[in-house]
Amino acid sequence: MRATLNDIAKRVGVSKSLVSMYLNNHRLSSKIAAGTKSRIDLAVKELDYRPSFTARALSNGKTRTIGIVCGGIKNPYFANLVEDALEEAAKLGYQLLLGLTRWVPEEEENAVRNLLSRQIDGLICCIHPEENSKTYELFRQSRIPIIRLSPSNDFPSVCVDGRGAMNEAVSFLAAHGHSRICGVFYDRSEWPDLFSAACRSAHVDSLPLPQNDFQTDQYVRSFIRQKETALIVNGAPPLLAALERYPDYRPEIIVGYDDYTMYPSLDRISGGIYTDSKEQIRMAVNLLIDKLESSSRELPMRTSIRSQFISREEIAARQNQCFGVLTPFPIYRKEKV
Repeated sequence: MRATLNDIAKRVGVSKSLVSMYLNNHRLSSKIAAGTKSRIDLAVKELDYRPSFTARALSNGKTRTIGIVCGGIKNPYFANLVEDALEEAAKLGYQLLLGLTRWVPEEEENAVRNLLSRQIDGLICCIHPEENSKTYELFRQSRIPIIRLSPSNDFPSVCVDGRGAMNEAVSFLAAHGHSRICGVFYDRSEWPDLFSAACRSAHVDSLPLPQNDFQTDQYVRSFIRQKETALIVNGAPPLLAALERYPDYRPEIIVGYDDYTMYPSLDRISGGIYTDSKEQIRMAVNLLIDKLESSSRELPMRTSIRSQFISREEIAARQNQCFGVLTPFPIYRKEKV
């Protein structure tokens, strides 16, 4: 049978409450003798004791577990984001539960319901549910703290401020003589609005397009036909891979970039809009756990990570630091992201 706190207490010869105090890192556990702590650790190992999160939730209302919901982890960006969230939570004594929507809006509600049913203490949201959706209503009804990684009027968020970087990117292309710029962006991000505003400010024409990997080839053929000379792209690897089939077409390209993204071929890239995504997810985890550790603490409604416009050389330097020696440009599969 599964070992209990009583079993450990009997083995060590102390009270159950003292064992609980030590294993739950109670503020008074520092007064427990070092020898007693060592005997408890030994008993935990010998009895293969594993804490019951259900029992912990019933006793103090907390499971020391937080959830994170995102589309999927085949995409390297989200795979690394979840990994860093897990690592940061573990440092603070929390476990991480992952909910995946598989990029299907209808699956969002199921993913969130499943996480909430596990009695998580808090939630980090990496998806973009519509405000009139059942998922959004679940968020509103939930009594646990929720942090979003995109701007929100209803929930605290740790999001990206890309205005300055986008303005620099557009100004960079305008200074090179481009009177029209095409932007290819995820439609639920802030990039389309930032792009359009930056183009108006720089007095250049803009053509914002939805990022759709299944239309990438159509976009490239359209760019060639219309002789587009400047592109700003978020989620650029599929488009860059498609461009490899047209070596004579060489527009200037600004890409979205972070420490989770690798561009093995940089010869088509003029610069990047860089976001420190590692800092963003770590900040979200820390803010959420700070709130859980002190219920009186108020979460700020918006915490911003500022993007930067960086050169191709800076992208190369960051990639060498993060990934080491780069390989030739791979053939990307068309996956919905």
